[in-house]
Parts: sequence; C-alpha cells; structure tokens
Amino acid sequence: MSKEHFTPGKLVTIGSLVPELHYGPFLRDWWYFSDSQIQDSHIYAIPIRLGFQVALKFNQKHFIIRIVRNLENPNIPGFICEGEGINSGVLSSSSAAINTIYGRVFGNKSKTKYLGATMLGFHNPYMIQQMLNNVDFRPFTICLYGIKIFMASIPDNNNYEGFASSFMYKYKQKQSVIWQKIEGGLFSISIFQDGEMVKQFQDITASSVWNQTNLLRNCDGVDLFGINHPLVQFKFKEQYERLFPKTCTLDDWNNERIMRHMFKLYLKKHVPRNEDLWYRVLYRWYNQKSTIIEIKSFICDVYNDNHKISMREFRAWRAMFEAIGCKNITPFERDISDMEFWSCAKDPKGDIETILNLFSNGLLNTKLNSTIRNNEFENYKDTTNVFWYSLRESLDSNPNGSNGKIRILSIVAENFIYEELMENLQVPFFKVT
Repeated sequence: MSKEHFTPGKLVTIGSLVPELHYGPFLRDWWYFSDSQIQDSHIYAIPIRLGFQVALKFNQKHFIIRIVRNLENPNIPGFICEGEGINSGVLSSSSAAINTIYGRVFGNKSKTKYLGATMLGFHNPYMIQQMLNNVDFRPFTICLYGIKIFMASIPDNNNYEGFASSFMYKYKQKQSVIWQKIEGGLFSISIFQDGEMVKQFQDITASSVWNQTNLLRNCDGVDLFGINHPLVQFKFKEQYERLFPKTCTLDDWNNERIMRHMFKLYLKKHVPRNEDLWYRVLYRWYNQKSTIIEIKSFICDVYNDNHKISMREFRAWRAMFEAIGCKNITPFERDISDMEFWSCAKDPKGDIETILNLFSNGLLNTKLNSTIRNNEFENYKDTTNVFWYSLRESLDSNPNGSNGKIRILSIVAENFIYEELMENLQVPFFKVT
C-alpha cells in the first residue's frame, strides 16, 4: 500500500457514548481493544462512538466514513463510507466499508486494501485523545478458565452493587453473550442470542446463580463474574479512592458521604462509640460566627464531662482537621502553652494575623478554661488602649469568613456591649452582630 494513495483521516464529528451500548451486554462490539502500546490500549479500550465521522482522501478524492447502528442487529455498530456519489451501505466493519467504496470508485481490480481501524484513527494518539473525551470509565478485559471476560462497570461501593461483566460462550449449542450483573442485591445472568435475550437467571450469590445455568460446572461462580480477579480488585480500590480522596475542603463539609469517608479514615478507631460526637464538633464549628477554635476546649465542650480525651485521640482529631482543610494557627510553641488554635477559614491568613496580634500584645489567654468574664474585666483596664488597637488592626486584616461575613473573634468580643465595639473599632453595627 503506497502512502500517496490516501490522506490520514480528519475528525468531523466525535459522536456520542450510549450507556446501553458502551456499558451493556454488547460492549465488546462498541470498544476497540488493541495490542498497541498507545495510551495503554493493550489494557484499556477506545470507544467506537455512535455518530463518529472521519473525512478521508484517496487519490485526491474525498470520502466520509461514519458509525451507525447495524441494520440487522441494532445492538452492534455498522459502518458507512460515502464519496463521489456512491454509498457502501451499512456494513459490519470499517475495513469492509472503506474497501467497498474504494473498489467501486477506483475499480474492483485494485488490490489496495485499507485497515479500517487505522483510517478511523484508532492508532493515532491525537484521535485517541479526542475519542476518550468525557469517558469516565474504560472497560478492560481479564482472562479466566480460557475465557476473555469484559468488565463493563466497576462501582464505587463495598457491596458491588452495579457491577457488570460479559463474555461469549455457547448456550444450547449456539454462541451467546453472557451478561452478568449485580443489581438490587441479586446476582443475575442474562443470555443473548442474535441481539435478543433468550434466558435469565437470578439468585442471591454468584455461585448459586451459575448453578442454575448448568454451564461451566467446574468453574467458580465468583470467578466467572470476575469480582475476585486481582486487576478487578485493584480497579475497585482505584475507583473508590478517586471518588473519595484522602483530603477535602470546607465546601465538602455538607457532603455527608465525603465526611463519613473522612471519619472512617481518621477518627473511627479513636473516638467514643457514639459516632454522632464527631459530627457535632464539625457542625458546631461550621455554624458558629468565628472560624477560630481552641481545639482541646472546643472538643471537650462538645463531649460529655465523663469522657477523658487521650493524646492519641487528639492526634486523630488533628489529622482529621488537616485532611478536611483546617489549619493550625497557634502563634507559640508548646513550652508556653498546650493550647492549640485552629482555623477553618478558606484563607486562614487573617485568622493567623488575628491570633498573632492578640498574642504579641499580651491579650491572648493561654490558659485552658479561664475565659475572661465581665466581672473580671476591671483587672485589665490598663491594657485597654493596646487591646483596642490590636483588635482593630486584626479586624482590618481579617478577610471574609466561611459564610462571606467579616467576624470579630467571638471569644474576645463577647466581653463587650455593641456600643463599645462600634465606638472603639470604628465599624458599623452589622459588623459586630
């Protein structure tokens, strides 16, 4: 085949993925599995998209090849090549469509043959990248008992709900598609012949449902589903970790699924049996006016008085807070105090400066359980001017909190009436309420 005969295909229309085709019983026909090393396609497939179109040029003449549903069996793809007013008709392979139109246009005596996969771009890195656009899951194959099993769906849960796979095998002496799925807590096997389902079995385990079929009696049903295969187990783990990473942000605090995942990763083994406690800690912090807490007193205040928090548990809380987007903003070392101040602000720079200013000016209480109350405040009058200057400076530098409002550090502000705060901080009423 001479390179002068054709110009490599140019993408016209990317086409679409159809779930019941690309992730259903007949997925093996809607994905291109190659031994090529390009894009790891020896493991993963490239989608044959419905409506996909490529422009070709043979001997300076222009043609279009497109992918449609097969006329005889709409569950599998069909290929049409058109050009020079001639149509190949819907054929079962891209090679057949291209070579048919080539022979009709340039004469049937031509011995030139073109590989359809190459013409469509399945060996071209750029075209492969376009075909994989918006593909969340790429089916792959495993081999067991000499059978190539196509993995159609890997769910993100621990009970395998939604898992699906298929392979070819004879049923009643006829080649059939064996479609396996876990749905509604049941294991099902559907058998298709000529695009139509001819038999279905269901049971509560993989082994019991395979026993009903009287097929592959010497094989383990769980193995035939493909669940226990090392590559499948790896993909289960990979899928779960992709959907549930080890860190998150403040925006995820209202996502119960993500937060329970974080709880299992960092806290479950270390907190009291009452699992609601950890949620109450986060809920209270998220909904309070200040984005700053002192970690030990804050957690103890949520817990009951009978529970003594160990250092191991505190370490677990620290790991949890870091993982969910919080930051330790303590401005001093532990030789000064065991207190730890944390911020859940999206940008903690303002909280860091607030705490640092208060500490630098001697206005930060570094003893646990000794909050200044109104009746004790007379002892601090000599530091009044320094206090107001420091707090005003902190307020000016403090960015918006998690809910979009500027907040005064509540553990300090609660000792004053609104008029004092407004007068000395030189701010309007809405900033102190």
